[in-house]
Formats: sequence, structure tokens, C-alpha cells
Amino acid sequence: MDIINILIAIVGTINILLGFLVYLRSRKYSVNRSFLLIAIAISLWCFTMFFFRMASDAHIAEIWARVLYMAASLLVGLFVPFGFLFPKGKFDGTKKKIFVFSSILVLSVGSLIPGLLIKGVDIVNNGENIIHFSYPFYLLYIVYI
Repeated sequence: MDIINILIAIVGTINILLGFLVYLRSRKYSVNRSFLLIAIAISLWCFTMFFFRMASDAHIAEIWARVLYMAASLLVGLFVPFGFLFPKGKFDGTKKKIFVFSSILVLSVGSLIPGLLIKGVDIVNNGENIIHFSYPFYLLYIVYI
């Protein structure tokens, strides 16, 4: 295990602890629940990155890469409601909520479907694994991110 993976694991652990600390201080506020969800998404992203980087088999690395990109889409999508909640304390509008959460759902689920976002992974010894993308969905993913 290299220093990068150690740091990724530490950051993931600190984020989940911080998220629960904020949430447990006052569970009744929507902004605290939203922050907890972001902290969980950050931790999920960190831990899937950790396992992706540790994978020595291309098939296993591809599975971790799909979960990694699902976690990233969750993280980006969860920042939108948090951005509304943080200064104002409310995230209003049914259409806005439907758009945000359907976008999160489509990109997150789409990231997990084999071949839709990620075509494969090459394992690189003593380097970073290489992810090969399927471009029609990848372009949509880039616009979303």
C-alpha cells in the first residue's frame, strides 16, 4: 500500500466522522442531514478510489471504477440541495427537486451499468490504472460533473 492510498483512507474516515458529528449535533436541520449525505458520498468516493487503486485484476478494477464514478455523481448531485439549504435553510420547488434527484439517479445508475460509462480498465504496474470510457454516456457525465 502506498502513501496515496493511506491518505485517501484517512480522508474518507475523517469525512464520515465529521459528517456524523455535524448531524448528531442537531438532527432536526435539513442542512445537517444534507451535509451528512455529502460526507457519506465523499467517504464512499474515497474508499472506492482506495479499492480501485489496490485492484490487481482488471475485472475487479472495472467494478470499483464503476462504483467510483457512481460515488462522484452522487457527490456532485448532493451539492446542489446543500447549496440551497446552506444559506437559506430550504430547498423549495417540486420541479427543482425532481430535476436534481432524477439527474442523480440517472447518472448514478448509469455509472454502474457495465459498458455504459466504463468500457474497461487496464492495470498498470507501478502506476495508475487506466479507465477506458464509452463516449456517448461519458460526454453526458462530463456535462453533469
